[in-house]
Amino acid sequence: FRLFESTSGEGRKVMVLGEMLELGEGTDEALSVAGGAAADIAPEALFLFGASLGPLETAAREAGYSGFLRSYTDMERLKDALEGYLEPGDLVLLKGSRGSALERLDEVFERVGTG
Repeated sequence: FRLFESTSGEGRKVMVLGEMLELGEGTDEALSVAGGAAADIAPEALFLFGASLGPLETAAREAGYSGFLRSYTDMERLKDALEGYLEPGDLVLLKGSRGSALERLDEVFERVGTG
């Protein structure tokens, strides 16, 4: 997250976070830490993908994140939302387990012209 925070560009910063399935017993705690870190970075938008990210969303809100935040469990709805939100030049961070298969979003980024 910190590299993303220090990266500059002309567009907005957008985070797309998928489930982190390999964390095991510490999942909720790790998601809470990630939510707090996301809030500290304060991207213009935070898109969450997966049913298990409630602790991340809660932690981000409790840490003061007040930007655009939406959660999705359906990939097609996430694609539609991103396509409607993103603008050319936006910088997007993708983070999630292989099981989240966030590479399925590549076509959206190509159409929109994000980095």
